[in-house]
Amino acid sequence: EISCVTGVQTCALPICKTFTDYVRRRRWARRCQLTTTGPWRQLGNTKLIDISVQPRDSEKHSVAAWAVATNGEVLLREGVTKQCAEGTAWTHVRSDVLFQGVTVGTDVSVWLVSAEGRVFLRQGITEISPTGQVWIQLQNPDKATFFKSVSAGRSGVWAIDSSGKLWVRLGIQVQFPEGTSWAPVSDNIKSVSAGDRSDLWAVLENQHG
Repeated sequence: EISCVTGVQTCALPICKTFTDYVRRRRWARRCQLTTTGPWRQLGNTKLIDISVQPRDSEKHSVAAWAVATNGEVLLREGVTKQCAEGTAWTHVRSDVLFQGVTVGTDVSVWLVSAEGRVFLRQGITEISPTGQVWIQLQNPDKATFFKSVSAGRSGVWAIDSSGKLWVRLGIQVQFPEGTSWAPVSDNIKSVSAGDRSDLWAVLENQHG
């Protein structure tokens, strides 16, 4: 089941019934087909397990695109712009840790999940230094919690642990970009996606998740 968490709105309903309240309404469903200008273009021979692109148009010339290779190494795609969506080459971002997932936030922040289930933030990313400067490891909620995926967007930074529990990162500020702690949100979550809106999309294990 796919769910969307968004802002809550209320509206007033008419107390007195009118003629249209007694008329059977027909529900219409629109079917659409996605067409592309393909075909897919292969960008080198590097095999990847995850990739993330900046979720909104940037005022800057470049577009952030990060990936994780099958060997756990982190890669940055150079030269990605609106005019050159495929970029020019992959650049290896050095780390002593192997990773399994990556996400790029609306503010071009880059968050990754290590193979050992810990979340890292790549700090110091600028136009001059697009690969960043240092790795910041975030402390897990407890010793029994291991994360498997992370998604960053306008609604915040969200992570799913190995048991399917969803967590949100608290205390993220400009002066403290890594935040302060994790707070539990919901159980029975398979995956989530956060983008340029305040909504959070999730795939649930069941309707009661």
